[in-house]
Amino acid sequence: MMDDDNPVQWAIVESHDAKTVIVVFMGTRSPTEILTGPLNKPEYAKDIDLHVNHYLWNALHSKKNGVAEQIIRELAAFAGRNLVICGHSLGGGFATLFALELLQRGKAICAVISHGGPQVVVPNPENSLWKALNDIAIVYVNEFDIVPRLPSCRQWVFFYIPKVAHMSEEKMQHLHENWKAMSKYRHLGRLLFISHGHAEAMCIRQTISANTAQPAALDITLDEMLVVESAN
Repeated sequence: MMDDDNPVQWAIVESHDAKTVIVVFMGTRSPTEILTGPLNKPEYAKDIDLHVNHYLWNALHSKKNGVAEQIIRELAAFAGRNLVICGHSLGGGFATLFALELLQRGKAICAVISHGGPQVVVPNPENSLWKALNDIAIVYVNEFDIVPRLPSCRQWVFFYIPKVAHMSEEKMQHLHENWKAMSKYRHLGRLLFISHGHAEAMCIRQTISANTAQPAALDITLDEMLVVESAN
């Protein structure tokens, strides 16, 4: 792992049979950590020709703490192995963006797995890197997890976040001012919805365009979930 002062915590591990190498990014330490920056509007990343979450992209590439180049150098020792990129919560966002960087450099990736990560890319089905990642990405969504609904599920942003994070009026104003840009984010790949007491996950493969609505299973509110649970 990196030092504690670095916002990007990561590790490289091998599978037991040494055939697969996994890059894993650590998630948030608290539910409110994701509100300190990642909800900012997207910026254009020239290297990958996509609009992405600039807080996370800059964290991967900053001169002081950027780790993208370091991880790529470390991976050189594992050439020829199957490569999996994954992360939990905010780490899932880092995993998604780092995977785009690797694909841009021509690196082969078997899978990109986000365990409850946020949405960090504005969809562009015409972009070859976006299409390649969309084919291999999986996002696990817990039914009561707020993070994978951020930042583009309106009810979660403006109703549940203020309750959880006790946000000031100033911060709420910031969200309202940036909502149009924030609402453009979407997940890539397959969404696997998991819930307590169920042995199987519901899988949704999205058909994405710039104006595609969020899947109903992702956009459903906590109150609506509780009504469904009570009915069952």
